Amino acid sequence: RAPKHMSKQALEFFGRTLMEEVRDQVIEEFERIRSGKMKGRMAERLRAQLEEHPGSGEILDEVIPLVVDSTMHSVLEMLDQQSPRLRLLVENPERTAADVSAVSDGLAGELYGEGWILKFSRHPQSLLGRD
Repeated sequence: RAPKHMSKQALEFFGRTLMEEVRDQVIEEFERIRSGKMKGRMAERLRAQLEEHPGSGEILDEVIPLVVDSTMHSVLEMLDQQSPRLRLLVENPERTAADVSAVSDGLAGELYGEGWILKFSRHPQSLLGRD
């Protein structure tokens, strides 16, 4: 088993990777669709529908991160609930693997407050976790 500081490194690496390669990518894909940078039939159809309904794009700008965050929350909660049957091992720089679910007090909670969204995402806004 990896020492605690190495396990925390693995947890932070997982959080950074999840934010940059999943959360930010999905949000930015929608931004490319809206701006016209993304081509294709689906993108064109969505842009046409947004143009027919003024203000709908701004609503979706808030809803898309909410949907992405809610989905990530559910996946992370599932990983915690299924542990140890389902484990997510992340290798840290010292080449030892850490079960990130075992390192965290709750993976879904890592998203909010001073967590992964704020620390690692290029789009730190989130409607979840703000009561």
